[in-house]
Amino acid sequence: MVEQVFNAESAGPAVVNLTLPLGRITVVSDPKVERARVVLQTEDTTGPGADAVRRATIRHRFGRRMSVQVPEIPGAVMMSGTGNRVTQTVSTVGVGQVVTGLTFVNG
Repeated sequence: MVEQVFNAESAGPAVVNLTLPLGRITVVSDPKVERARVVLQTEDTTGPGADAVRRATIRHRFGRRMSVQVPEIPGAVMMSGTGNRVTQTVSTVGVGQVVTGLTFVNG
């Protein structure tokens, strides 16, 4: 597992901007927490996902604003679905790369 933790510079409420081109975001609001925190983690220990978590960066502005950016993973494909709908997000697909497993239903 690869994990990286980013903390706000100041205590109290914060404005958080998270750029995450691929993955899942869970937001937890707890009045007992004094400082905003972003935890990035992947079960991978090597490969593009682990590299993206390691290369993530943070920038602080005006004490209570933090911006965390996770770099894109070239060639990444993510699918999610609920009920009868499936959303597929394709990041960079280069010339000669093939995306498989697509099924079109009703157009």
